[in-house]
Amino acid sequence: RWCWWVCVFLTYVVCEIPNSPLWGPGSVVLPFMQPSSRSLLFAVYHAVLLVLVSGLILYHSVGLVTSEGVGDLTTATAAPRSVPLTPSGSFIRSPLLQQTTPRVSTHRLLLLLPILPGEEDTLLARVHAWTREDAFPCSHKRFVRRHVDFAVYTAGPQDRGDEEQPDERPLTEGLLKLALGHGAHCFGKILLHHADLNAREMEPPFVRDRMFFQIFRTSELVNSYDHFFFMDLATVPLRKHWVNSLIEEAHGTFWVKGSPHLGEDPLPDAIYDVMDGSALYALGDPVFDEFLVRVQEEFPLTGFNRHLAGLRHGLEQTDRRRMLLKFVFSDMIRSYGNTAVDFDEVKQWFPNAMLLHGTQITGMSPLEMPLLEHEGLLASEISTKKQEEKEEEEEEEEEEEEEEEEDNEKEKEKEKEKEKEK
Repeated sequence: RWCWWVCVFLTYVVCEIPNSPLWGPGSVVLPFMQPSSRSLLFAVYHAVLLVLVSGLILYHSVGLVTSEGVGDLTTATAAPRSVPLTPSGSFIRSPLLQQTTPRVSTHRLLLLLPILPGEEDTLLARVHAWTREDAFPCSHKRFVRRHVDFAVYTAGPQDRGDEEQPDERPLTEGLLKLALGHGAHCFGKILLHHADLNAREMEPPFVRDRMFFQIFRTSELVNSYDHFFFMDLATVPLRKHWVNSLIEEAHGTFWVKGSPHLGEDPLPDAIYDVMDGSALYALGDPVFDEFLVRVQEEFPLTGFNRHLAGLRHGLEQTDRRRMLLKFVFSDMIRSYGNTAVDFDEVKQWFPNAMLLHGTQITGMSPLEMPLLEHEGLLASEISTKKQEEKEEEEEEEEEEEEEEEEDNEKEKEKEKEKEKEK
């Protein structure tokens, strides 16, 4: 864009100013040109100037931004946030299900990684693995960072007392940036969000389900983003530039977009087409919010993705058909659950897949903390808490030794006193 402006300016300065070296009063070119050649030169100059100016006007008015298959997202569709909630029980027949009016704004997507206490090491190793060339998050960083933020989503509140805080790695935004390396430039912001669950809600095994529903009640997220990708730690990139693919998939008025369960784990017939939890979800859609409230009211907290499918299949056939466009399957991510799959085979057989989700993925290099140790700053920050813990232990040991010495001295004094008395 800036090169375009420079071309227009230079063309104008050289050709339009009164004392132009081309055809000004002191011109050294025109006296040696035929009249027909002068006319042709004038025509070519004005044609070039017209193309340059028209291109700039078109760029600013329409927003011609392209990025390897990622088109303009300034007209991405999303449900208006000011539409009131429909009465309970009639949300499925709401006209918003057929609502396709585009909302002109900059589309915002949040890449959200939920973690539980004790998973900090795995998170850092997984994120650091994105710095490899074959798993790098994005291309055209300036374009991508306009639309995508990255956040780690923890279960507990931001500030916890020492008694309630488990023995875990101190996670900070600076530590995440260091782990991401150059990949940090793919995101506009790198954040830490907290579900603010209390001690009772953080009791296993359904902590992650509670964290999921808490997202839709967090006004900071609902007001800032149109969609979020709920990326489980068991989700790994198959190819580079996978964030670009996420942006491309985050179009339309869908509620959920992701992979069906492709593994061999048996599922009940009632939810055979359940969508994996690591998927794209819409934010700020009041009808979807009411749908989620119904899910929580009618089903126990035992797997949010299964109950999204359960409530959908419990509706009448007409309503189920209306819901088809709201739950969209995509081959961009492939989910195999607990079924063992080979990383290279999936990558070879499914060229459109960018992400792979599974708990038993073979053929990958193990995630180890030494992956992070070659980053000097990162290694020093990671070892900060361990060093502090060692110092605390040494201080405690010294205090114990001092107490033992004092006790021994007191006993010796008592014995001496007894001997004197005797």
